[in-house]
Amino acid sequence: MSSKRVRSDPGNGVGGKRQLKERELVELNSLLLETKERVSEAWSRGLEYSHEKGLAVGTQPFAHCVISNVIQRHRLLEGLQNELLQMNFCEKSNDLYQFKQVRKRLCEAKVW
Repeated sequence: MSSKRVRSDPGNGVGGKRQLKERELVELNSLLLETKERVSEAWSRGLEYSHEKGLAVGTQPFAHCVISNVIQRHRLLEGLQNELLQMNFCEKSNDLYQFKQVRKRLCEAKVW
């Protein structure tokens, strides 16, 4: 299973504010294809499922799926990590959960 993350040349006007430079192929863990039907059935029926190679569907405290090593290219992950570490985040929370959001005007102005 693969997906493409488009990286564009800064001069071509594609990609919004952040211009990316090259195109990289993202390879997803083949376990996703191998277990697609079983995972889909467990998810739709609210059942638990696990595979010894690192995939699990859980139901408590809410429905969730854990996929180990979902992206196979470590170079891509390192680039993504570096990009995320350069971003500014602000904390958001409510009575159910807490998370960090990329800084935007609304985030900086504390209007949410």
